[in-house]
Amino acid sequence: MFTKKPIVTLMFLLSFFLLSFQQKGHVVGTTTLTIQAPFDMPDISIPNFDNCQRFTITDFGAIAWDKVKTTKAIADAIGEANRVGGGMVVIPAGEWLTGKVNREAS
Repeated sequence: MFTKKPIVTLMFLLSFFLLSFQQKGHVVGTTTLTIQAPFDMPDISIPNFDNCQRFTITDFGAIAWDKVKTTKAIADAIGEANRVGGGMVVIPAGEWLTGKVNREAS
C-alpha cells in the first residue's frame, strides 16, 4: 500500500536543506525563466546544483529502518555541507526513518 508519509518527509527535508542552503566558497548557478501571463508574474529562478559537492547520508552512517542513525547521519551531512561552504545532501531511494533534525545556525 502506498503512503504519502515517506514522500512528505523527503520533500520536507529537501525543502529544509534547499531553503537553508548558504554558499560560502562558490555560487550555485541559476536559470531565470520569464513567464508570459495575463497578470504580473515575477521571473522564476531555478537553482542548478550540478556542480555542487554531494553528501550521501549513507556515508555518514544512515541505515534504512534505523531512525536514530539516519537522523544523526542527515544532521551530520547537512553540517558537513555547511562546513565546506555548501553542497547537496543526497538521500538514496527507499524508505528512511528519521526523527527531528536540528540544524545549527550558520
